Amino acid sequence: MNDELYTSDDIIRSLSEERTDLLAQVEALTIEIEQMKAHTYCAYCGAEFDIDDAAEHVSNHIATCVKHPMRDLEAEIKLLENEVEQEKENRVYYQDIVYAICNTIDGWRGVSVNSGQTTCCGCVSSPGTGVQDYVEAMIAEIRRLAKLVGKIEATD
Repeated sequence: MNDELYTSDDIIRSLSEERTDLLAQVEALTIEIEQMKAHTYCAYCGAEFDIDDAAEHVSNHIATCVKHPMRDLEAEIKLLENEVEQEKENRVYYQDIVYAICNTIDGWRGVSVNSGQTTCCGCVSSPGTGVQDYVEAMIAEIRRLAKLVGKIEATD
């Protein structure tokens, strides 16, 4: 048998104290839940801010949070934009070379854009193979002339 005997008053008092403690815990948790409903935090950096109906605080934070994945995407976008700009510059450079070659070939052929004659490059709506054809013809002619020069040198 237990040496301590509890009276009904002792049991009631103990249960009442336990009830009071539990009610205090419930009230503290209720307050904590209400505070949690009013505030949120950034999952990336831990910053806390009030929740607003329009979610402006969240949006503003996302726009400035250095740990948010959007920063990586923005950096990648910037890198791709720089690559596009470099590609545009390269295309303008090579386009200028192509125009110079076409104009030179057309000049040798006595063709001008304003003359109404077909240029070797054609145009966007009707691209031509004139440059390739002309270069192939020049290479064939150079080979033919090289053979003639070889024959001439061989006879000398």
